[in-house]
Amino acid sequence: MQGLFITVEGIDGSGKTTVASAFAERLRQEGFAVVVTAEPGGTPLGERLRQLLLREKPLSAWAEAFLFLAARAEHVAQVIRPALRQGETEWDEGRGTRNGADCGLGSH
Repeated sequence: MQGLFITVEGIDGSGKTTVASAFAERLRQEGFAVVVTAEPGGTPLGERLRQLLLREKPLSAWAEAFLFLAARAEHVAQVIRPALRQGETEWDEGRGTRNGADCGLGSH
């Protein structure tokens, strides 16, 4: 069976982690294998980029966006695709347009 990819969006402090944890626990109770991750992070490279993003202020919006994208590319290759291939449910915090908005690029 192919896995399922679920994402939750929201600004920092909006409760994404709380929702992800509760929903993942419910899915596990229903018998699903669930992987919960967040970006940036989830891989050694992603964690290093996360630390860089937290320390290096200010960054240009484009530099920040490309660092997020590098972390995402590694996360997809190393965590998300393998989990989905194994039929696991992948629950991820912070994908989609949020990254561009966080970087000051808007959602256009």
